[in-house]
Amino acid sequence: MNKDHSVNILIGAMEYYKIAVLITCHNRKEKTLVCLESLYNQKRDQNINLQIYLVDDGSTDGTSDVIKEKYPEVIILFGSGNLFWGGGMRLVFAKAMEKGYDFYLWLNDDVILYQDAVTNLIKTYFLVKNKTNKDSLIVGACKDPFSGKLSYSGKKNKSVFLPLSFKNIEPRKEPVICNTISGNCVLIPDIIAKEVGNIDKAFPQKLGDMDYGLRARKKGYITWLSPWYAGKCSANPATESWADKRISLRERVSLVPSLTRGKPIEGFKIFAKRYGGPFWFIFWLLPYRKIFLSF
Repeated sequence: MNKDHSVNILIGAMEYYKIAVLITCHNRKEKTLVCLESLYNQKRDQNINLQIYLVDDGSTDGTSDVIKEKYPEVIILFGSGNLFWGGGMRLVFAKAMEKGYDFYLWLNDDVILYQDAVTNLIKTYFLVKNKTNKDSLIVGACKDPFSGKLSYSGKKNKSVFLPLSFKNIEPRKEPVICNTISGNCVLIPDIIAKEVGNIDKAFPQKLGDMDYGLRARKKGYITWLSPWYAGKCSANPATESWADKRISLRERVSLVPSLTRGKPIEGFKIFAKRYGGPFWFIFWLLPYRKIFLSF
């Protein structure tokens, strides 16, 4: 019996699996609608039930109005515009967990899912469950829609000597173990969500996904990368960010505290203290070294 067939039997062994899809958005109406369309176009087993939860964090482009008209089943929550990714996902995660689901699917609103993405994530979960007899987080990798190259995926440490530096992993023929996650497309079983909890408030925009994966790891849960690409998503460019070497040093320094274009020192300090080991202080300052040396 091949693995896909055995997984299909397992999926069909239950009346249905309830999956809460969690999305947060802000003024990206076209991208958000394309993402939702890719969800509604999923080819999946009839016993996989999706309920979409979406936070509209203060959009002024009419995002929620269009969603209400086109997809009235979507449960919409609202923010003032100051939630960012971490706050928006934390809000929608908490709301979905109040009702309770078998799985929670984190999904960035700029991801365009392939039609078999949800089914393949569930397949990967059961492939790993059959192999290890344990629940695991499952990451779906994404390709850049223009270059076709890997943009987001599960992550592994670049080196044992650099505990805070991670690189994306290419999908292989079998599920691959990761150290942590990119939050663009992640399937989280209910048992892990209950034990690990929500996204930490310490990370309003960045690092909250990697922190979550590392927290799960500390509790004994493993993250696996699915063998199948989940969809398309452009990588965030370094241009006009604190890491952009083409802009002036003064501009780079001014961007460091920015939640979207920088690397806030206090948030990264918390991350470094948690996962940097006894020399966390060195690893905390390491990303800023070029700026410091420039002075």
